[in-house]
Amino acid sequence: KFTDDVRGPAETTRVAEFLSRSEGVHTCPPELIPCVWHKVVKYKDSNSSGNEGRRLQVVDASDAERGPGLANFQIDPTKFALSDPTQPNSQRSGPEYIPPYTQDQFDSVKVILNGLIEKYSHEKSLVPILESYIDGVDKRKEELKMKGN
Repeated sequence: KFTDDVRGPAETTRVAEFLSRSEGVHTCPPELIPCVWHKVVKYKDSNSSGNEGRRLQVVDASDAERGPGLANFQIDPTKFALSDPTQPNSQRSGPEYIPPYTQDQFDSVKVILNGLIEKYSHEKSLVPILESYIDGVDKRKEELKMKGN
């Protein structure tokens, strides 16, 4: 859903609205989410839009001449690196890392996921995602059992 050209921005807006309900979580204004979604999710497609040499500008959060800047969104620019979405720092490739969890750790994850399902049962988009995580935990537990751990 998140990478779909039509549903992606809408789903991302829903997730941002959901996350913004949590204390300490600050999201950008809803009207900016489709733009942010496009730059983050569809960054490879951006190469054909004339943005090839464009770099993000470092913004001083307290610079009054440029408007409220990052301070308006309670974002600390020292906590992350600003980079060009068409040339991300992430390599997004390489061998898949499979963490070596124990059966007890898998059981703890399932308890937490089931608790989240119970707490957010009214969130019809979230519950299937959490259930798919539980399925993944069950699969990994079975693989671990077959290896004799």
